[in-house]
Amino acid sequence: MQNKNAIYVFICLLFVLILTACSGGGNENSSSNDEYSIKIGYVNENGEPTDIYAKRWKELIEEETDNVDIELYPSSQLGSENEMIEQAVSGSNLFVATGNNTLAQYNPDIGILEAPYLTDSFEEKFYLTETDWYEDIIKDIEEEENITSIGTSVYGERHIMTNDEVKKPEDLEGMKIRVPDDEFSVKGFEALGASPTPLPLEDLYPSLQQGMVDGAENPVFVLDGSKTYEVTDYLALTGHQLMLQQWIAGTSYFDSLPDDLQDIIVRTGEQASEESMEVVEEESEEIIEKFEAEGIEVNEVDQEAFKKQAESFYDSIDNWSPGLYEEVQELLDNYDG
Repeated sequence: MQNKNAIYVFICLLFVLILTACSGGGNENSSSNDEYSIKIGYVNENGEPTDIYAKRWKELIEEETDNVDIELYPSSQLGSENEMIEQAVSGSNLFVATGNNTLAQYNPDIGILEAPYLTDSFEEKFYLTETDWYEDIIKDIEEEENITSIGTSVYGERHIMTNDEVKKPEDLEGMKIRVPDDEFSVKGFEALGASPTPLPLEDLYPSLQQGMVDGAENPVFVLDGSKTYEVTDYLALTGHQLMLQQWIAGTSYFDSLPDDLQDIIVRTGEQASEESMEVVEEESEEIIEKFEAEGIEVNEVDQEAFKKQAESFYDSIDNWSPGLYEEVQELLDNYDG
């Protein structure tokens, strides 16, 4: 009888062990069994760098897993940048493209990445996003705002398109330049001697037609998409901002995803960033050639003269941490390419 009981107990224990093994011992890697739907939203238009990145990111994610459905929503289909961030923070299954100028509302120091002529290359900008300085800022935002940073991509190099020729900083004096409605753009162009005029992008074309503004600044993708070249004559390759785009998710939603899927999302985002940067560079050259074919006079400028003119910008932001500019410059001094 005791032998029978022992055999019965052994069989029960074996059955429990088999069930445990089949269950995988947890749900950390449960993405192979569950279906996920993720929306990616951005205010940018089709064909712009943000869109190029998002499309490649979607491809790479879906190549690695067949249980994730990615839907892209360009052109502000899901609302403004801040409206989409609110949706993500509230728990929506939404990844959002945003700028450091927007994230600066949560931690002003991150806004220095939008400063004119901060770096000479995108490689230096990406380097800054890999430093402890940047990680501390992102950690602060994540802990305070239910926001998780999941990637970084190129937004573009900003240039100036105008009615009158611009070759040196003095040419901008008093010129009404349309800029985004944020502190860094406004104060940046004040430092350059222009009269910055914040306007929604959709108002730019009629404003140029009616003489309300004398020009605009943006990456060439945006200047092309807004057809600014139809109502201006000159493009000055000032390269005054090398802009990155941050991709965020709501922490509660992102943490609900299994670990292996989180890893796929972040890893493929890094790959898409590298690949899309090459595409952006190539297509930017093609757009500039198109502008020239349309009759736009394209001018190289002395960027060092513009950089020197912009130096006063760094004294104009009141809510940065003391010594922020010097700290970032020290980090850049350590960049070895």
